[in-house]
Amino acid sequence: AEIRANDVVRAGSTALLDARTSFSTVGAGTPDSFEFQQVSGPEGVEFRESETGTTEVALPLAGTYKFRVTVKDS
Repeated sequence: AEIRANDVVRAGSTALLDARTSFSTVGAGTPDSFEFQQVSGPEGVEFRESETGTTEVALPLAGTYKFRVTVKDS
């Protein structure tokens, strides 16, 4: 999945994660659901609408964040 976010985001602001270009490598299914998760970085991250293809994520503190998206298809 391609996840895009701004390279530099000020602490206390939001970034957009975009997984809409995700596709199945098995069969021809279209994505049915998305689940964004924080893998590492400062605590306190807040996702908005994390079950859609895009989500805004609030980044409360300065630091390096890593995210994962799980895409399920039919």
